[in-house]
Amino acid sequence: MTISETLPNASSVTTSPDGTVTTLGLSPDPRFGMNAPITKSASIKIPSGLTATMSTTRTVNLSNPSDPLTVTSLTEAVNINGKITTTSFNKTNMTLTTTTPMSKQVVRKIDQQGRLTQASLSGLLPIDFTISKRYSSNVEFDTTGAQQ
Repeated sequence: MTISETLPNASSVTTSPDGTVTTLGLSPDPRFGMNAPITKSASIKIPSGLTATMSTTRTVNLSNPSDPLTVTSLTEAVNINGKITTTSFNKTNMTLTTTTPMSKQVVRKIDQQGRLTQASLSGLLPIDFTISKRYSSNVEFDTTGAQQ
């Protein structure tokens, strides 16, 4: 039988029939509070004693502090077993940048409607995406580095 317990601090502990214990801790989103909580911490411990852990932090800057939709930058760091992946949004450049634990960077550029316009990975040429008038995505690969 699975046993779940919700604790007053917005966390829960679940014990599965095989003895696996899953702990989940929630935290308020910096913009929407507990209406859209983020997973602050999580762990899974299996009967052999092996444990996997995860934690998340999120920070946000708003151009209008009373309007949660006026994001100028947002950064989220996810730590899984001591390895941190960070994703940042920058409104000025309209970019999402993800940095992996191996220091690889993926940069995605978006347009004002949030559609992907370019993606690049550390050390590789970028891939450009265009939207046709029929809103079907077209992908342009340029292996020479020349503008198409």
